[in-house]
Amino acid sequence: MSTELSKRRLKEAVDTGASVVLTACTYCFRMLEDANKVMRTNLKVMDLVEFLDSVMGD
Repeated sequence: MSTELSKRRLKEAVDTGASVVLTACTYCFRMLEDANKVMRTNLKVMDLVEFLDSVMGD
């Protein structure tokens, strides 16, 4: 059931034109990544801390 919910969330993100999906929940991150692999979207699933690190630089 979690994978199906994650697929729905990814479809919603794709429909908005997003390129990145952020989450602060490690469980959600894993579920979204698994769904992303199955759906083969162009979305990048990122942890919020990982995202902040990437935009803040060194």
